[in-house]
Amino acid sequence: MLLSFTVDNFKSFNRPSKLTMFKGNVQKKKEHLMRFAGNDVLKGAAIYGTNSGGKTSFIDALDVSRTLVLSDNPMGNQSDTSIADMYCRIDENNRTRPTSFGYIFETEGRCYRYDLQVTLNEHKLISESLYEGHLEEDRFTKIFERNGKEEISFNQEFFSPEEYSKLEGNVSDMDVSTQATLIFMLSFKKKYPESSNLRVFTDVRNWFDQKLIINSGNVQTKEEMLNSSSILKHLIPDMQGTRFEIDENIPKQFVETGTRYMKEFGMKSLAMADLCLERNGDSYTGYRMKFAHDSTDSLFNLSDESAGTIETLLYSPMLAEDDSDITYVIDEFGHSMHPLLAKRFIELFFATHEDDRIQLIIATHQILLMTLSLFRMDEIWFIDKEKGESELYSLSEFQPRSDVALDRNYLSGRYGALPLFDEW
Repeated sequence: MLLSFTVDNFKSFNRPSKLTMFKGNVQKKKEHLMRFAGNDVLKGAAIYGTNSGGKTSFIDALDVSRTLVLSDNPMGNQSDTSIADMYCRIDENNRTRPTSFGYIFETEGRCYRYDLQVTLNEHKLISESLYEGHLEEDRFTKIFERNGKEEISFNQEFFSPEEYSKLEGNVSDMDVSTQATLIFMLSFKKKYPESSNLRVFTDVRNWFDQKLIINSGNVQTKEEMLNSSSILKHLIPDMQGTRFEIDENIPKQFVETGTRYMKEFGMKSLAMADLCLERNGDSYTGYRMKFAHDSTDSLFNLSDESAGTIETLLYSPMLAEDDSDITYVIDEFGHSMHPLLAKRFIELFFATHEDDRIQLIIATHQILLMTLSLFRMDEIWFIDKEKGESELYSLSEFQPRSDVALDRNYLSGRYGALPLFDEW
């Protein structure tokens, strides 16, 4: 689970901005708390702000940094402009100033702090480091530090002599002059014994790859399709008479391309919109969900449905999730959903996962969700922008009374992060 995330010099964030999932000085809704290493950790976060205020940029910071960790060539080449201009361009000096991403998270019962610095415009990895956290003692133990691409130091005391020797061998076999992160190079296609401390690299990579799920918006497997169709009927009353079918007649190109991709990266499933590809032993089978409304026999694709129905369906696997330590991050949550449907979805998420270690972080304009009956005061955040620079801050800073109408206060300008309109 995510404990905190900090970003600096990325898009509209000119200074370090930090989202913390540690509880604040709030006593209510204790069912939204998870205990870890003597600390209470929040299950949710809802981020509000104007259009073009920085909400999407903050989610992008999570998404881009996750991609940098997991890619074999994260910085691309000099001709690749996809990330080159993602530094905060309100100050030209930021062009050569490192962009920083900092994570503190828990996985497999252990806490880690991972920091990554890159110069986006120059396509350079500047530094990365991994520490193990001992939160009850308020300290972190170094696992490795990397300055530049080739200056790497490991904490020899963290590993056994045999493990350290193997680690040195792995590093000597790698091309550390590449821009790939050490997390990627020391975990991709490598198998370590469960009891080995070298598993730390696999566990950290797996957290970024499998536990931090950002803007997923896809149904991944046939089972998820069936579960989602059942959930959809409960959430949208007008779908009660709808019949769902699984169609295996899907584009051949998707199966062939997807199969190659899954084999290369050792994936069990792959999804794109309403298509999914699943591995069963040595075979790969594709699926697509079809809809038949009321008593008709005509079948419809997901693309034929309303935007709200599609959004609800694609997020519904979150309600059936039975894994642990998952952190879901969604930008523009509820953008096509009826306000009451969005509210019901949030209610069901927290009720369904009351005893699970699962988090939901959303950026949204759904004002009906801004209530202390759904979120704790320390789970509601705002992003405001002034002179092109975004700032992230918590509702807790305002200490509103528990009986106050937060939505009314917000729309009246009490908490900032509102659009300011000129005279027409």
